[in-house]
Amino acid sequence: MQSCGVFFRNDSFYVVSESFTTYGIGVSVGPMFKVEMKRPREVGEAVVAALNASRSGIPQPENMSQVQKELFRFIGARNWSDLAKSARYTAVRRNDSIVTVEPHQPGSGGAFVPEGAAMTCAGANVDDIGRGVLSALKLPEGT
Repeated sequence: MQSCGVFFRNDSFYVVSESFTTYGIGVSVGPMFKVEMKRPREVGEAVVAALNASRSGIPQPENMSQVQKELFRFIGARNWSDLAKSARYTAVRRNDSIVTVEPHQPGSGGAFVPEGAAMTCAGANVDDIGRGVLSALKLPEGT
């Protein structure tokens, strides 16, 4: 499985590749992409690039706190609570050629928790993936 997260904050998309350690822990180690247009193709291209970079079986980072700090610095948030208050989030996963976009909502303690049904597309192209992300984030298509 390949995974990434998409945060929408301050009118920009922050697409973050997530890899999994040998223990199965998801870590946002990048690459990370910032997209400033609400067009499906641009969002979809960043998501596909992040999914392509997602790996399984990476070594456990020595300093998980530093990994989180880099994520917050990239997005411009102070911590998880700040991010949950100021951003929308959706998780995107790919198993073989099936892409799933799962909307989330802020939960307690600065976490994001699943919200509603996930959208699944088989053999989705970048435009379809981008439209799925925009829909999950409840955003209209545009610039």
